[in-house]
Amino acid sequence: MSHGLRIKPSRVLEKTKMAPVHGKGVEPEIYIKWTPEHIERDVDLERALEFLNIKV
Repeated sequence: MSHGLRIKPSRVLEKTKMAPVHGKGVEPEIYIKWTPEHIERDVDLERALEFLNIKV
């Protein structure tokens, strides 16, 4: 027996009409501008660790 989660498509459409999320996204509290440094290292993670006061 396999287990899974099934949601009726009509329920998904209903939720989308009540609280539309398409095209909005989540606004960040801390904005980290993309720079070429992101290619070489994980700038976002470094900033998150700095914010949490975690030394690596």
